[in-house]
Amino acid sequence: MGPGASTLTTATTERGLGLLFYPELFTPGRTLGEALVNAKQAYAQINPMAADVLIGYQIMGDPALVLQPE
Repeated sequence: MGPGASTLTTATTERGLGLLFYPELFTPGRTLGEALVNAKQAYAQINPMAADVLIGYQIMGDPALVLQPE
C-alpha cells in the first residue's frame, strides 16, 4: 500500500518526489494522503515541469492511513 505511478514516469522525477515524500510520510500524525499531497505541492515548486509524477502518482490504498513507527 502506498503511492504508485498510474502513467509512464522517469526515475529522475520519481526520485525527486520520493525525497520529499518520505520525510512527510514519517511525520507523526501525518496521513498517507497528506504526505503525498504535501510532497507533490513542494515538488511542483521545485520542478513544475514534472507532470509525469505530479499528475501520474496516485495513492494505492487508504489515504487516511497513518504510519505508527515502532
